[in-house]
Amino acid sequence: MLPGYNTHKNRRRLAIYTDKLRPSASFITGITVASVLFTFLSIFPRAPPSIPYAFEEFQPEKPDCLSCGLDPTVALIDSQSYIQPYEDPGMNKHLTESQCLNQYPGLFYEAERALAYWSERGGITLKHLDKASEKAHGRVVIHNNRMFVKEFSHNDVNTRALATFAAIHEALLTSTEAFPNVEFTFQVQDAGDSEDEPIPTLVLDRTADQPELWLMPDFGFWSWPEPKVGSFGEVRDKAGKWESKHSWSEKLPKLFWRGASLDREIRKQLINAANGYAWSDVKMMDWGNIQPGDLLTMEEHCGYQFLVHVEGVAYSGRLKYLLQCHSVSVMHELKFIQHFHHLLDGNSTSADQNVVVVPLPERRPGSETDPNPWERLPEVMEQLKKNPDRVKRIADNSWEGLRSRYLTPSATVCYWRRLLSLWSQAQAFTVKVDDSYIPYESFMLMRTVDWQAH
Repeated sequence: MLPGYNTHKNRRRLAIYTDKLRPSASFITGITVASVLFTFLSIFPRAPPSIPYAFEEFQPEKPDCLSCGLDPTVALIDSQSYIQPYEDPGMNKHLTESQCLNQYPGLFYEAERALAYWSERGGITLKHLDKASEKAHGRVVIHNNRMFVKEFSHNDVNTRALATFAAIHEALLTSTEAFPNVEFTFQVQDAGDSEDEPIPTLVLDRTADQPELWLMPDFGFWSWPEPKVGSFGEVRDKAGKWESKHSWSEKLPKLFWRGASLDREIRKQLINAANGYAWSDVKMMDWGNIQPGDLLTMEEHCGYQFLVHVEGVAYSGRLKYLLQCHSVSVMHELKFIQHFHHLLDGNSTSADQNVVVVPLPERRPGSETDPNPWERLPEVMEQLKKNPDRVKRIADNSWEGLRSRYLTPSATVCYWRRLLSLWSQAQAFTVKVDDSYIPYESFMLMRTVDWQAH
């Protein structure tokens, strides 16, 4: 409804106005009155006070001055009134930097750690970026709040790089504050790749011996269309709807996992450790020979009290989805670190425990092989089954702290903006733009930085 326009009042005015125009018994007289009135209204853009004018209240006023300066005492945007309340606060992507820091104080550890690493080494130079570009899938410049694609590798893994570009652009567009000028590269293969000489680049994950790498939210926080998982917001909505219709007691008290072996020993060890137990619904899946019960949607995973997370080629992108369920995620000690992993609390004595981590067995004397990370799974599951109150508390902590707070679209865009803000502080060069850089809007359509006009 337009400001100042009262629908009921104006309908009443229209009725009065119509009554005044109602023709008399004489058809000729009625036509004459209508003609005169039509001519009168055509001449006068606004009716005189004696004639009701139904739409008078919302006629736009012309500005007095189009070139006058702004009143410096008036804020351009009042964030409290500009941002409407969200039914789900986790979908609010318009928080300011201070609001992000207040709402998600523990989220930015990885970005702060990387800044400290590079600050101690004199910062990031253009020479560093040129070296990083050799293995990067994308090179991005943000200048004067505009995003440009400087380089794009067509060796993209499915749509991962495109999803990453889109996530960065969303963080820029949804910001109510100016963005710092930044230039950076990113990789989207399963494992972050660095060389003997440390290079700064954004990656999906890192290991403990790769402190030079900056962690970004993985592509799935935007969308993962190939296996039809969909956008992260879609997964979140569907999981939330499932949980709203089912109680904790309706969940199957079993441990669930389906996945391909990927020829990884750690996945074979999981199958062996869980085999034969009543609490286990853990099976290997063959994409070429799908069996009934093999393919579950992400929201259908929420039907189990216990969900397995296991690494694959490197990190596994499944964990963020599992944590959208009001369930208990059970995992081995993780080797590959993502941007939110420091928020996982697997300490069995902690009141804030939000996941279950199977502890490693002691290395056997004389053994040269790594211990089996799933060897103690049966022991852990038996302990959990005997303590249902603890299980429910872990699920509650996961739902409230991770699903409803730190693993939300709101938190993700906050992390992106904080990540790039801290990266800008590590830059030891001035960001510049030339005509060879492709505006993101054009890149988004052409999916390349070099094409022939046609």
